[in-house]
Amino acid sequence: MAYKRISPIPVIEGASGLQSSPAYFPIVGGTSSTSSFQNPSSLGTSGQVLTSNGSSSLPTFEAPSSGGSWVLISDQTVSATSSIQFTSIGSYDIYFLIFRGCGNNTNTSTSGIQVSDDNGSSYITTNYQGGLDRNGYDNTPPGNDNSTTLFPISGPTTNTNNYTSLKIMLSGLNQGSGIPVTISGNVTYKNSSGGGPKMVIGRVGGRSSTAGGTLNAFRYLASSGTVNGNFRLYGIAN
Repeated sequence: MAYKRISPIPVIEGASGLQSSPAYFPIVGGTSSTSSFQNPSSLGTSGQVLTSNGSSSLPTFEAPSSGGSWVLISDQTVSATSSIQFTSIGSYDIYFLIFRGCGNNTNTSTSGIQVSDDNGSSYITTNYQGGLDRNGYDNTPPGNDNSTTLFPISGPTTNTNNYTSLKIMLSGLNQGSGIPVTISGNVTYKNSSGGGPKMVIGRVGGRSSTAGGTLNAFRYLASSGTVNGNFRLYGIAN
């Protein structure tokens, strides 16, 4: 007479020890090296990730942490505007501003960034320590633009096929009263002076005033004329 086994084959005999497992559920180890395998208590929902709860508890499906991820705050494509404002930007440890295909419509126009402590109702125009170190693509002419009224982003540009590319990091926004905003980044633009026009590569850096309340907004503006292009602002939380 043949022997028919009706109980699950145990782990010690090379199986799972389970009679069945719900559809699509992951299977995890048992409470000991020979205990039957287990399923998490829930399959979770779309977008959740399987998260460890330590060495003596079943993992669970939970929403992924937002720390370290890039969050798109603002995506603005503008044409013939004097400035681009970034207000109501939330609270992130670091912000990244990326320009694509931007230009000034006035020859010799420069551009920069100013911060605000009243969400863009007004902008601070004093006590900046901003600088732009620049070199032509052929290493000449090197130069420096510095300012106490804003963070300089580009030197004099030409309005003929002027495409400014910028990747800049800002920290200190929405971090409390008396905390300055600092910036650093890289810019490429077409220069209209010093033997130009020629492509210029620049390094941007600086620190804002600590006067007033919490710095919570900023704007990009041209010294004359208008600007156009696409501007994207991202926030990153720890």
